[in-house]
Amino acid sequence: MNAVHYFRSYLDPLSNHHFANMVIDGDTYPHVEQYYQREKAFRAGQPDMAVKIKFTGDPRKCYRLGQEVVALWDSSEREEVMMKGLRAKFTQNKHLKKALMDIHRDVIIVFDNMYDEYWGTGLRDGNVWAGHNRLGVLLMRLRDELFELRLREEMFEIKQQHII
Repeated sequence: MNAVHYFRSYLDPLSNHHFANMVIDGDTYPHVEQYYQREKAFRAGQPDMAVKIKFTGDPRKCYRLGQEVVALWDSSEREEVMMKGLRAKFTQNKHLKKALMDIHRDVIIVFDNMYDEYWGTGLRDGNVWAGHNRLGVLLMRLRDELFELRLREEMFEIKQQHII
């Protein structure tokens, strides 16, 4: 049976509420939550709300504002946006990339949020895991991508050493 890494707190480096400056498409964001909620508002045709979110630094407030947006997007579109934010966060912040890659590839990453059935566990009566843990799945996918990239870079270096 695989080990599990649960995260919930904004203090955890895996959290979308964790402060980590990143630049996406020329705009700077203090955390993934702001990027995600702003993008959701833009795609929903609510540019005024997108601006409001952009000038809200608190990730909880960004989340709450985002809940006012009615986004008519499918799961692949929302996950594409989330993955773009996660890639920026973990590739532009070396200490966060290390934190993600320090979680062994066999370990399942779980966003332990009982209220979020899409991104988290959505725990319900009797601790039944009703959620999809999509944030955990995307983090595991990104972790695998980063490991594969590191392996290709190491192979390239070895190849270069033998050419010289």
